[in-house]
Amino acid sequence: FRAPQYFAQCFRFLTSAEVRQSMPRQLKVWYIRHGESVWNSAQRSERERGSADAQVRELGMHTRFTDAPLSGKGIEQALSLAVRLYGDGWSDEDAGSLRSALREGPNLYVSNLRRAIDTLLLALRPLLESSSLPVTVIPALQETCSYADCKPLPLAPNGRLRIAQGNKEVRDGTSSMALSEQDARKERIIQAVLAKQEAEMQRAENELELDEDMADLIGYLSRSYSHKLAIGR
Repeated sequence: FRAPQYFAQCFRFLTSAEVRQSMPRQLKVWYIRHGESVWNSAQRSERERGSADAQVRELGMHTRFTDAPLSGKGIEQALSLAVRLYGDGWSDEDAGSLRSALREGPNLYVSNLRRAIDTLLLALRPLLESSSLPVTVIPALQETCSYADCKPLPLAPNGRLRIAQGNKEVRDGTSSMALSEQDARKERIIQAVLAKQEAEMQRAENELELDEDMADLIGYLSRSYSHKLAIGR
């Protein structure tokens, strides 16, 4: 997590002429850190086993961590934030202040990495389902590093972000036999990431005993990827 570089990117975006023209003179900006990703989990496990930094770096380059989705724990963290913001019994000052800001119809921005997107969608579900607020996906806000988890999946042929459920243009499209070897490899990576995203939702339900209907959550994410997310510059 490269905080200084990340916040510098956010500052440049928020102070751009385009954004300044659409916002009041005084801004209050809230940053929400994404929940644990599958790469975060794997990296922590490797370090707990005593793996050397070089080994961890090598593992981080593996394509199975491309655009790493939330782990089961990360999903739990995002849902816990929703409870903190919208549930009863929470009175801490930070949550109350953010809750007030959300009632005012804020501008919502997120990076193009799915761990950040899913954290926002799950944590702010009550707001997003009760309003027409869009979520603007800004590629310039994404974390930058050489690891595979900082490489977003390519957009779908329709120009939208990909999601596991309802991703028909990938699953029912041209057979990989008709693709070049390189394109077929990219397609396998895409399908693996989408399958992992969906599998972690199911794992969260089975292992963490969350009081959530995961089929409902997966459907909500699918709808949100299709209708709530707008790709910005």
